[in-house]
Amino acid sequence: MIDAVEFKKVVESYYNDFTQTYWDKEEGFKWKAVKAFSEKWDIDSSDFSAMLKAALKEAKPLLMGPNYFSFGMIGEFADAEPETVRQMFRNLYDESTELAWRFDNFKKQSIKLLSIIGKADKNHYQDEHTISIYLWLRYPAKYYIYKFTETQNMAELLKSQYKFVSGRYLEILANWLPLYDEVAEHLSHEEALIQKVKGYITDDSYADESLHTLTSDFAFYITHYYLKAQGKDIWGPSDYTPALSESQWLSLLSDNDIFDDSSRTLIKQFADIGGQATCTELAKKYGGEANAYNSALKKLGDTNPDFIAAVTDLTASACENLNRELPDPQGVYIQSTGSCMKKPSGGRFPLNTTNAFVKQFDGENDGLVGYESFKWGSNFIYLKPQGRRGISHGDVIDLNRENIDTFDVREFYVELVSDLKRRGF
Repeated sequence: MIDAVEFKKVVESYYNDFTQTYWDKEEGFKWKAVKAFSEKWDIDSSDFSAMLKAALKEAKPLLMGPNYFSFGMIGEFADAEPETVRQMFRNLYDESTELAWRFDNFKKQSIKLLSIIGKADKNHYQDEHTISIYLWLRYPAKYYIYKFTETQNMAELLKSQYKFVSGRYLEILANWLPLYDEVAEHLSHEEALIQKVKGYITDDSYADESLHTLTSDFAFYITHYYLKAQGKDIWGPSDYTPALSESQWLSLLSDNDIFDDSSRTLIKQFADIGGQATCTELAKKYGGEANAYNSALKKLGDTNPDFIAAVTDLTASACENLNRELPDPQGVYIQSTGSCMKKPSGGRFPLNTTNAFVKQFDGENDGLVGYESFKWGSNFIYLKPQGRRGISHGDVIDLNRENIDTFDVREFYVELVSDLKRRGF
């Protein structure tokens, strides 16, 4: 059962916000993605890789985002091992097989493919979220788009009996469909909303008679619109779990190349306060000044700094929305630069701490960003000098004002500008 009163509040807000603009510029692509997939999917295609990419193209906004490259990886897998990936989808779409096994098998095969293409230390991104999208595209009258934070937020807001705890995958899969089925049933009685949505559906869109796509979008709306409007924005990136065991945490905390005494104290404070806190909350409980961050930014020229707002703007969900709103402009030259720390001690706190965490999920990184996430635009410069130290994010922006053997940051920027001049800019 769900809370009928709270459900009505959300539906009223959803109805008001579901405008032509919301459909055209925000979420209408989901209905179009299902229709496009149904027209282009052919498991027996002679060119499976090309077919797969074409079938998934309209769903790309769901499969790509900051630090999330499931579309690119499944395409790379299909290019290298088309028959293996074809069989993976055959197994995934075999409705006679247990759902949990299908999820698990798809992930295990993806791990094997990473080794085959020489990227065993990378992330395959074929997680529960991505696999649910594949299922929803193929069977849109049965499945929904699953995303942990959206599902958990909807269950909690509507006071559902279904619980979602990060890491408990079998329990999550067991509760996922029943929760969404229940919400879909309630939405089926919202005639005004249904008629409004139907008014936006065109020939290139899926009719969604089952309301499963609408239900998926309803869950998305709760987290990214409704809760935000109430000042209850989510913490951290969607679906995040560090996936570290207690022994792994203890090993990391005892490594002096990663943690020093001050950073261990900070981690303990976060644990004591409940696992998450703002700078202000930490300052109130343990002393110190939350405004220390803002003071530093003022010295750099920001007349009205807001450190927390700036960090919030860099969450995965915020970046994902920004990418949808601001696609790469035509006629503009875009390039990107990234670097690599070779060991945690190659950067100052907090990069000496975050380097190990980012490496756990994304491999080589500069203390903040993984290798695959650097790439943007038509030209990518990867800074990986000789020696044991490497180059951190702080080094590239010259935060530390120190010389690094084989890398002169000032000369790097001089050459960067010179190259732009040679290109005619």
